[in-house]
Amino acid sequence: IDFWTVNALEPTSGTIWPLFPPQPAGVQISSPSLSSTIQPDGTIDDCRLLYERVDEPNLRTEISVFDFCTGEEGILYTIPEPIYTFPGFINGDREILFQWGAIEDDDERIHLFRQPLADDGFSPREELLYFMLDAQYPHTMILASAASAGIVRATAVEEQAGAPQPAAFSLAQNYPNPFNAATLISFSFPSESRAILDIFNIHGQRVAALDQGLRAAGRHTVSWSGVDAQGRPLASGVYFYRLRLPDSRGVEGQTRKMLLLR
Repeated sequence: IDFWTVNALEPTSGTIWPLFPPQPAGVQISSPSLSSTIQPDGTIDDCRLLYERVDEPNLRTEISVFDFCTGEEGILYTIPEPIYTFPGFINGDREILFQWGAIEDDDERIHLFRQPLADDGFSPREELLYFMLDAQYPHTMILASAASAGIVRATAVEEQAGAPQPAAFSLAQNYPNPFNAATLISFSFPSESRAILDIFNIHGQRVAALDQGLRAAGRHTVSWSGVDAQGRPLASGVYFYRLRLPDSRGVEGQTRKMLLLR
């Protein structure tokens, strides 16, 4: 393709339309991210769109925000080179997080930066802050999810048919971790078993059930988009995922920790 842009999709009709007018040659608009602040009445403020405008002819990248509901917009940070930073909201949409690479001692290094936002959400509140050295922002694609009967149906994205069977039960560390939009959880076992995969908060409360079905022997991967059993976005923080395999001999299980950043 010749350029990137951002489109909106109406799921019921399948209609797709661009959110921005055509850009000049060499200008890309990409990496959209919606706000997700939970309001006092329980509704979600998803009006603000965070995106980056990569301007190759003018050697700069503008990280900007646009409000669908009010029409307001603002530039949050400008980088003096045309690069992709994959910006995302964090900390209740009060900050943004993005990656920025640089050549240091003849080696390209990528760091994560935080930009606190002003109360209006359309301008920076203070200077740019380091968040994490030698790290990249997790950018993933959510395949599908649905809430039904209190179970979040996570999409199976990997089934390795024909691969050598694992010798023992295992639960892998989720990837990416930390994550924002979605993360992948992989597990494997040597024989057919019923898999029960649950998500818990730091208080030990179960917030989502990802899998409660019979699985064939082998490796399996599911995607979780950081929502609870009712499909509502969860707050930033530490969460635990536990996989149990109940059978006639008892229950075998493992638990791991992950970090959700909004």
